[in-house]
Amino acid sequence: MIANVSTPTRIPTPTPTPAQAPTPAAAERAAPRRDALRAMGVFRTLGWWEGEALLAHLRRLSPIDLNMRFHGAMSAEALARHAAEPLTADRNVIGWFKDGVLRGAAELILCGDVAEAAFSVEAPFRRMGLGEALMARALRRARNRGARELVVHTTRSNRAMMRLAAAFDARMEAEMNEVEARIPVPAADAASVALDAADEEMGALGAFWAAQGRAALRLWRAPLALAANAAEPGKAAREAA
Repeated sequence: MIANVSTPTRIPTPTPTPAQAPTPAAAERAAPRRDALRAMGVFRTLGWWEGEALLAHLRRLSPIDLNMRFHGAMSAEALARHAAEPLTADRNVIGWFKDGVLRGAAELILCGDVAEAAFSVEAPFRRMGLGEALMARALRRARNRGARELVVHTTRSNRAMMRLAAAFDARMEAEMNEVEARIPVPAADAASVALDAADEEMGALGAFWAAQGRAALRLWRAPLALAANAAEPGKAAREAA
């Protein structure tokens, strides 16, 4: 939390600079591609046993990205402890998986009326709308758990996170380099609960079929590998040596 040592400063909603803001035509052309790329992955909540997947994802972030995510340096031991329990009574991690590998995550702490969220997306998978999709799912999960406000802590240097929060009507206050974004959360209704359940069901189904596809690909490749080894009988021995 931000230390209450002085009066927080309300900061204006960040807007894209001319270099960052696409023209309407460019945005219209990019939208289907972003949607298609995002659809190639699977959104689902991590199970309690998937701490290694979360840790591997966090380790793939650059040192700068890790610093922004945790507002400071994290030792290997601290990172492992953080990732150890993705699912508890008051913690959910909603992930985006590509080919069975966790590439983006919304970490959500659920505590009564106020929920806290933090986000991470690996560099090769940015600019696909994953931040917006993860934020929408985090807000819906917080809504269905009774939260009335979602809080995101970030820094002034993390302009991407500030723009994402602003897109969801966040009220932002800054103290020194720390920024606290507060997003209002509406009350849950039958539609939000049903949508969350359907999203999880689709995620589980998508994960199942993705695993089946990877298994089939391995089976298809195995005879090719055997044939290649048969064609070059001395290759395996040379490689082993």
